Amino acid sequence: MEQKAKKNNTFAEVGKVLEEAKKILIFTHVQIDGDCLGSATALCRMLRNEGKEAWILMDEEVPGYLSFLETDYCLIHPKENHKELLEGADLCFAVDCSDPGRFETLRDLFLQGPKTLCVDHHSTNVGFADVNYVGRDCAAAAEVVYKLIRSMDKTIDPVMATAIYTGMVTDTGQFQYSATTAETHRIAADLMECGADFLKVSIEVYQSHTMARVLLKGRILSELELFADGKAAMAYVSQALLAELGATMDEVEGVVEELRGIKGVEYAVFLKEINEDTVRVSLRSKEFADVSAIGKQFGGGGHVRASGCTFKGTLGEARTQLKKAVEEQWKALSTC
Repeated sequence: MEQKAKKNNTFAEVGKVLEEAKKILIFTHVQIDGDCLGSATALCRMLRNEGKEAWILMDEEVPGYLSFLETDYCLIHPKENHKELLEGADLCFAVDCSDPGRFETLRDLFLQGPKTLCVDHHSTNVGFADVNYVGRDCAAAAEVVYKLIRSMDKTIDPVMATAIYTGMVTDTGQFQYSATTAETHRIAADLMECGADFLKVSIEVYQSHTMARVLLKGRILSELELFADGKAAMAYVSQALLAELGATMDEVEGVVEELRGIKGVEYAVFLKEINEDTVRVSLRSKEFADVSAIGKQFGGGGHVRASGCTFKGTLGEARTQLKKAVEEQWKALSTC
């Protein structure tokens, strides 16, 4: 049975929890992106500026295109030392996570926390922590983080502003996606006035591609598949292709948007083979399709226009089952 969404807590209640905590562990989701890491680093810096002990917990290395952010607070693969980490921690804080499954191996560590908090913007988030604020009308988790910090009357310094701006610009597709609002632009303007280095963000995220990434993207797109009457595009990256080109998985960032950008395509599906029985799936839609419903079928979720999941099975099985799910939804939509 589907869990009913909890009533949102207020920013005042969230702020009170943060003010009272002394040691905070900030949890990030798998396939970490600019919104999640930008939000986490801004929050971590704010908390440390207040004299608190705060750490960011990650299941994976920081992607190269985000390495310019202040990541000294990040602890990679922390589950190995979880008992030591939890000692003295009074708050486990999830950022940009729609459900605990998005932590994967860090899920149990989060749930063992003496108190849990979640700040998010995904429409599928029903409120899984003790205290929750889900800004479903916000274009990015970073937008929620900005509002939270402002509500707490804390200073946003240039480093924090750059991190929040990174989250907003990446999760809105450089302010192109439908969730972008006039308020989103007003917040971006205020962040620039706070010292956000927007040019650095633009260069590091969008204008610093390695040659391996360029070649990898070309190979991936050369083998894309159109289906569902040409309304869906699917592509994938295998571990074998990464090894052949000497590329890393974070160098496929942006491929799913390329698929969505094809004229006439409504659905974009991009599959990343993590190992022989794990595939991470990115789903996008352009105008009307609800890809969060497809993500939910495979234990994931997200937004109507942007969703994802982790598929347990082979790359071939993932391709077959995701294709079937998209075709079924498209058939239902096209016959309405």
